Amino acid sequence: MVKNAIRTGIILIIIFTFMFTVLPSPSSALLENSLSLDFDKAVGNVDVSPAANGTVIFSGMLEVSADYIMEVRLSAKVKGDGTENWGVSVNPSYVKVMGGTESIPVTVSVKAPACTDHSVSGVIMLDVRGTPWGTGAVPIDADQELLVIVNPFYRLSVSSPEPYIEISPHSRTTIDIIIENFGNNEVDDINVAVENKKHLEADGWIIILPSSRIGVGSSGSAIIHVVVETPRDWTLWTDSPQEIVVKVSSSTAGLSETYSTYIRQKGTYIPGFEPMITIIILSMIAIWVRRMKK
Repeated sequence: MVKNAIRTGIILIIIFTFMFTVLPSPSSALLENSLSLDFDKAVGNVDVSPAANGTVIFSGMLEVSADYIMEVRLSAKVKGDGTENWGVSVNPSYVKVMGGTESIPVTVSVKAPACTDHSVSGVIMLDVRGTPWGTGAVPIDADQELLVIVNPFYRLSVSSPEPYIEISPHSRTTIDIIIENFGNNEVDDINVAVENKKHLEADGWIIILPSSRIGVGSSGSAIIHVVVETPRDWTLWTDSPQEIVVKVSSSTAGLSETYSTYIRQKGTYIPGFEPMITIIILSMIAIWVRRMKK
């Protein structure tokens, strides 16, 4: 009997010792269950130009204090017009703290598609939920919001539907120049010039440029017109091309593009004579020269 009593007492001592050392007891808690998440920045900028990877990374720290055991689950999603094809991930997505206090690094990666418009911005919604173990323990939230802003980038293209034109001397023509904006932001201060304008004017050409600056929206285009008049001096015969170097520049975009078109003068021009009369006179001169040779 004595041995059985001793054995029973030892077993009871072990059970009570286990209960007081392992099972959580609100009256004997040393730590309060708590959860917080802080990032080194709340706003990130993403580069979506064709040569960039379109990714921005946020670095944060998850602080967990657990009386006994706490499980933490993290997830993220993107909100905002135009962000349907954005991607977001959070690492780690699950944490388990076995009592005590821990600081866990958290990384949130956001990827925006190439050439996303500058007007689009994404709000990153982080769902952070901690679930403590123990009787009477309630879940804890540490949700966060981060903002991603798209950086502007600029790329202009200059072209013409007719890069080569043939006209007669002392005549006027219009060169159509197409300006395309392949960037993700509006450019409203585009200036159009002819780089060799002084040289052309010295040779008697007349160049008329657009009077105001041009604005082109993102992924948009505009057509401008450069009026060119060939020289008015005597031209018995010409068949020569002339390069017109058009320069398109923008201070906002910080870039410029040049494009060359060519005008070929073909024919004759004598001031005061109509073309048909000129042709008749030249024909008569040619006949006279031929007879003189005979």
